[in-house]
Amino acid sequence: MRKLILFVLVPLFPACNGSSSPSGFEGTWNYDLPDRASGTNMAHLSCPAQGGAPAMELDIPQIGNLVLVRDGDQMLAGRTSQGCSWTFHDADGEHASFASAEATCNNPVIGSSYTITGWTLARDGAGAAEVVEAVSHRPGGPDCDFVLASGKRTWVDPDADDDPAAAFVGSWAYAPPDPLTRTNVATVACADAEGNPLPPSSEPQLGSIAIERTGPHTAAATDGDGCTWTFAVHGNTALLDPSAQRCGPLTLHHWALAGDGGHAFEVRSGERAGCRVLLSIGERARQ
Repeated sequence: MRKLILFVLVPLFPACNGSSSPSGFEGTWNYDLPDRASGTNMAHLSCPAQGGAPAMELDIPQIGNLVLVRDGDQMLAGRTSQGCSWTFHDADGEHASFASAEATCNNPVIGSSYTITGWTLARDGAGAAEVVEAVSHRPGGPDCDFVLASGKRTWVDPDADDDPAAAFVGSWAYAPPDPLTRTNVATVACADAEGNPLPPSSEPQLGSIAIERTGPHTAAATDGDGCTWTFAVHGNTALLDPSAQRCGPLTLHHWALAGDGGHAFEVRSGERAGCRVLLSIGERARQ
C-alpha cells in the first residue's frame, strides 16, 4: 500500500488492460489512479494535536504496487513497492484478508513505522477492491489513525503485448504547491552536528520533468537540474530502477509515478546533504 505517513510530512497512465484475468491473487497489483472526487485510493490520516501544533487531517493518494506470491495452503506473502512485507489468508482466490491481528513495518521510504490492524482484498476478475486500517506512529507524539476505505487495484498481466512506457513520454509539470493539503510540498528532515533531529522544514516543489521511453517497460526522466533518473514501467506505474540513484548532492531511494496519461501522482524519497527529503503527495499535469 502507499504510504502511510507519520508526519506530514507516507503505486502514469491507465491500468494495464491485460489479455487475461488472474485465477487468484498471485502476481503484481497496481493501485489505480487516485480520484479525489470519488475517494478512490485516497487514504485519510487523522492526527491529534502534538505540542503546540494543532490536530491534522490529510487525504493521501495511494500509488505503487503489491506483489503477492503463494506461501503455503491458503496463504499469500505480499510485498509493497515501498518495501514492507505482509502475510494474507486467501481462502478461495477471491477474498484475502490480513493473516494476523496486527503487524508493524518500519517503512524505509517514509522513514517511520506503522501498524496494520485490518486489510482486506476482494478480487473481481483483474480488479480488486481494498480496505486498510492502520495506526501511523509519530516519534514523541500521539499516533495517527489511517484508513483507506475505497482502495482499488488492477492486476498487471505479465503476458500482455503492450508498451506502457510510451504513455509516460512528454513533459510533466508540478501543480501549484498547497501547504494546506501538502500537495507538492516536500518535508526536509535534518540533524544537528551531534546527530539530534531538527524540526522538519517544508520545501515547495516546482518545475517539470521530461520523460522519454527507453524501451517497452523502461523510461528515463530528466529534471530541471539536468539529472536523469531511470524507471521500470509495468501497467500504470513507473518505479525508480535501480532503487538507489545519485546525481550531484541528491540520492533517490524511491520514486513512484502513477497516472492516466494527462494527470499523475508521485511519491519520492531520498537524501540531500545529509537530510531526508520526502514528497508523499506529489501531483503533476502533462504539458
